[in-house]
Amino acid sequence: MNTNDNMASTTPEVSVVMPCLNEEKTVGICITKTQAIFEQLACTYEIIVADNGSTDNSTSIAARMGARVIHAPKRGYGHAYIAGISASSGQYIVMGDADDSYDFGEIPRFLEKLRHGADLVMGSRFRGEIKTGAMPWLHRYFGNPVLSRLLNLLFKAGVTDAHCGLRALTKETWTRLQLRTGGMEFASEMVIRAAQEQLSIREVPVTLHPDGRDRPPHLRSFRDGWRHLRFMLLYSPNWLFWVPALFPAIIGALLVGLLPFVHINLFHHRFSYHFSLLGSTFLLVSFQLVQLGFFAKVIFVGAGLGENAWGRWGLERARIGRLLLMSGSLISIGLGANIKVLLDWITNDFGAVDRYTTSLVVLASTLLLLGVHLLFGTFFLGVLRGSRTGRWSD
Repeated sequence: MNTNDNMASTTPEVSVVMPCLNEEKTVGICITKTQAIFEQLACTYEIIVADNGSTDNSTSIAARMGARVIHAPKRGYGHAYIAGISASSGQYIVMGDADDSYDFGEIPRFLEKLRHGADLVMGSRFRGEIKTGAMPWLHRYFGNPVLSRLLNLLFKAGVTDAHCGLRALTKETWTRLQLRTGGMEFASEMVIRAAQEQLSIREVPVTLHPDGRDRPPHLRSFRDGWRHLRFMLLYSPNWLFWVPALFPAIIGALLVGLLPFVHINLFHHRFSYHFSLLGSTFLLVSFQLVQLGFFAKVIFVGAGLGENAWGRWGLERARIGRLLLMSGSLISIGLGANIKVLLDWITNDFGAVDRYTTSLVVLASTLLLLGVHLLFGTFFLGVLRGSRTGRWSD
């Protein structure tokens, strides 16, 4: 067994965690490189290999070389890291793949930034170097750059390489992030949560080498790329729900509010006021999207997954009684207007209805349906708040 004077028998300062799934050709190399660099550092450390169901000799090699092997019962990149990091004891945690694609000799630069106040330190292959054959063309020029830019747009993380496999964080940061995803999207979740918590994120240029595997990588380009994209959207209610709600809201308001009274021509054809029915549909769709986005924000705040003003308002300060009164008012106005139109139609011996009356029916029906949506949405908000805070009334 290889031993090292710096490897702690009590509480280490640094925990190096490597996820592993059938890496018998490279896991020993990664452990050796890690031990070599810590021989030069005046700190105690531990190496944890988070095994994810290996069927080769990976775990026996890791244990023989002095690493602590943790078995992750659930398959998946995220599950392996969650199991490994949860079992770690170090104040600082270094994460790196066990396929020999990253140089663990770069660990000191990560530790330096953590010791100077960084909460999360990301490796950046794009600011460093990507060796020939180390990254597929699709990943290098499209997948990783696009997903990283999208993540920065949605969450303002300010990183150049959101999916680098070499990164480091403090144990306090790990506890605060409450990471939960089990697949490859775990890499995105860590950066997103750090940005949401407004933690200090720094970058270190790193070199990516061709991995030492003799088999295809676990990563599946389109499947895992879609999982990252889907996860980012799910974590961003503004972009998933509220931004798409803008277009139908504007078009719907114009069709319902203006078209019955203003003549609009397009290519010498007049838009009929019957298009206000389409506008009503657009308004209802928009309201549904806004409502769903609001509920998502409330859920995130209630689960401790980030902070936002609308979610906090819904969880603590929204008055259910007032919202119910507002929904009742919309229903009453819409229903009352429809009843008036019906009575006028009966009084006029069921005669033809003019365009203004039809437009009034559309507007009244829209208000009625908005009120119904708000009514049941308010009750649902009450259920969300009660389940999270125990407050079942104002």
